[in-house]
Amino acid sequence: MLIRKHFAAALTALAYINGFHTGALAQSGPSEPSFKEVRVEGNAFSLGDPIPSWVDTASVPQATSAAPVVFRLMDTQFLAEKIPVAFVRQSIVINEVGPLNAAGQIPIPFVPEYQRLQLHSISVIRNGEAQDRIKSAGIRFLQREVGLERGIYSGLITASILLSDLRVGDTIEYAYSVIGQNPVFGGKFINSASWDQPQLQLYRRVVLNHPVDRKISWRLIGDGQSGFAPPKESTERGMRKLVFEARDQPAVLMEHAVPPDHAMFRTLQFSEFSAWSEVAAWAGDLFNVDEASSDELRTIVQKLRALPSNEERVVAALEFVQSEIRYFSVALGESSHRPATPDVVLKRRYGDCKDKSLLLMTLLDELKIPSKVVLLQVGRRHGLEKSLPSPQMFDHVILRATVDGKDYYLDPTRLGQHGRLDRMGQPHESTQVLLVGADTKEPSVIVSGNSADKFRNELSEVATLPKLNGGAELEARHVWKGVHAEGYRAMLSHLPRAQIVKFIGDAMENQYPGAKLVGDPDIKDDRVNNTISTTAKYQIPNFALERDGFWIVRYSPSNMKGMLPTSNSAARNTPLQLSNYPSSAKYSFEARFPKQVNISSSPSTKTIKDKYFTYTATTAFRGNKATAVLELHTLKDRVETGDVPEYAQNVRKANNAVSGAFGVKRIVASGAAGQAR
Repeated sequence: MLIRKHFAAALTALAYINGFHTGALAQSGPSEPSFKEVRVEGNAFSLGDPIPSWVDTASVPQATSAAPVVFRLMDTQFLAEKIPVAFVRQSIVINEVGPLNAAGQIPIPFVPEYQRLQLHSISVIRNGEAQDRIKSAGIRFLQREVGLERGIYSGLITASILLSDLRVGDTIEYAYSVIGQNPVFGGKFINSASWDQPQLQLYRRVVLNHPVDRKISWRLIGDGQSGFAPPKESTERGMRKLVFEARDQPAVLMEHAVPPDHAMFRTLQFSEFSAWSEVAAWAGDLFNVDEASSDELRTIVQKLRALPSNEERVVAALEFVQSEIRYFSVALGESSHRPATPDVVLKRRYGDCKDKSLLLMTLLDELKIPSKVVLLQVGRRHGLEKSLPSPQMFDHVILRATVDGKDYYLDPTRLGQHGRLDRMGQPHESTQVLLVGADTKEPSVIVSGNSADKFRNELSEVATLPKLNGGAELEARHVWKGVHAEGYRAMLSHLPRAQIVKFIGDAMENQYPGAKLVGDPDIKDDRVNNTISTTAKYQIPNFALERDGFWIVRYSPSNMKGMLPTSNSAARNTPLQLSNYPSSAKYSFEARFPKQVNISSSPSTKTIKDKYFTYTATTAFRGNKATAVLELHTLKDRVETGDVPEYAQNVRKANNAVSGAFGVKRIVASGAAGQAR
C-alpha cells in the first residue's frame, strides 16, 4: 500500500512545472539532452598534436579478462601551472557485440569559451596491430545542452568522435588534452578524476604535477570500495609530482536510491582552496558589485518601503523577483559563477539563481534588511565535510534574510510563494550551505523549524452508500501545505482550469474504476497560511463488492503512496535514500452504510515505530459509520545500510497495519444487523 510508487496526476504535473532550477555555480543536472551541431573557432580545437613532453607515458597491460568491457588503461594527468592542462589517455577492449555501439562514439566535453581541446591520437588495435584512425574518424561538435528546456545554457560543447569498422575483440585507444580553466576561479587549481568505474580497470593512474610553491591538496572522496594506496611523491626542477595508481580495479556494482552524498564511485579531488572560509570569501567578491542605480530599481524600492512591516517588504520583494524575473541562465565563461548586475537583470527581465539572488539582496539592502548569499547543492543535504573546500561543490544560490531578528532562507527561483515567511515551504531543509562572505568559517545547516508541516498533505474521503448493492457518493477533500501548496499553486498558474479539473477527476478514477466527477471541484488558495485545498464530489459505481457473504468497502491512502520506498534487495552495500524527508501525511476515510447496518466495534489502533518513520492506523465501526485515520511521518533522509532489512520489515508491517477495507455481512432481511468482517 505505502511502498508502491504512485503519485496523483496533478502532483506529477506540478512537480514538472515547479522543478528546481540549478544552473548557477556548476553544470546542470541530468535530463534529456538537446543536440545541435555547431562550429568552433580554429584555435579551440586541433588534431594530431604530439603528446606533451611533461606527460609520463604508461604501458598498456595485456587484456586477460573476458568481461564485456575492460579498461586496459585509464590514465589522467594534470599540469597545474598558470594555464592548467588535463591529459587523458584510455585503452578499452570490447569483448561482446552489445557494447560496440556505445564504444564507437567517444564524447569529449569542453568549453571553448575558455578551453582548448587537443586530440592527440585515436587508434584501433586488432590482432596485435594498431590502426591509426585519427584521420578517418568523424568528428562533430555538438551543443549538448542538458538543461536547455529548464532555461539553462552553459556553453558546454561535446566533441563527438565516431569510429567505423569496430569488431569484437578490438581495443580502442585515444589520447587528448583539455587546456585551460574557467578564469572565474582566480587562477586557483580545482579538478577531479574518477577512481572507480562500473567496468574492470586493469591499470588506473592519476598524476598531479604542480609547482612546489603552490599548495594543492588532494582527497579521495567515496564510500564504496576499500583499499587505496597513498601516492608516490617526487620533486624535480621545482615541480612536485604525485602518482596515484592501482592494478586490477574491480567493477563497482550500481545500486538504486543512493543518497547524493554517498559516493559509490570514488573520486580523486584536487583543490587549491585551503579552507571553506576561502571559498566563501571568493564567492563574496563575485557578489560584491557596484551599487545599483537604475530608475526602475529606485521605483521598486520606493513601493516596497511603503509597506507597513519588514516582513511584508521582504515578501513583496521576493514575490517580485520570483514572478517578474523569469528564470533563464546563460552561463558562458565567468558568467557560470559571476552574477549579472541588478540593473542588467531588471532591464532584460530574466536571470538564473545567482542573478535573482543578487537582485533580491540589493532590494533588501536598500530596505536596510540584512541578507547574505548562500551556496548549496540541490538535493544533497550532507557530506561537505567529506570533500575538500571547492566552489565545485555547489550548484545553486539562494539568500538568507534576517527579518526582525529571525533568519529565513529564500529561494528566488521558486514560484508560488506568498504570505507569511514562517509558512513558506523550505525545499532545502536540513541542507548544508555556505554563507557567502569574509566572516564565514565553516558550512552551516538550514533549520527553518516546523519542517514536517511545510511538507504536509491531508486527504479525507467520505463515502455515502444509499444501498449496499449499488453505487456511492464520495466527497474527497485534499489539503496541501508548504512546499506542496506552492507546487500546486504554480501548476494552477500554468495550466487551464479544464486541465486541472481533468487531473482531479483522473486521480480518483485511478483509485476507484468508473469514478465520475460530479460538478466542478472547489479549489481554495489560502496564500497567507500557504495552504491549498480541493474539494470534489464523485459518483462511484459498485462501491461495495460482494465477496464470501460480505459486502466489502475498500479504501486506499493515495496521498501516502511512494513516501516509504524500499530497496530491490535487503542485501545492500549503500544507504537507502528517503527522498520524501521531511514530510508528513494524514488520510481519513469514512464510510456511511445504509441505516439498517448497525455495528459496534471498539476503536483499534496499530502503531509502527521505526527510527526512520512512524505510522499509526486507527479504525472504528459505530452504528452505520466506519472510519479509518492514518498518519505517516518520515524522520530521516536515509536508511543506513545495516538497518535496511529491519526498515523493510517495518514497512511491510505498516502495509499490514490496516486491512484497507470494511465489511458487513449480507443483510438477509430488512432491518437485520450487519457484522464487521
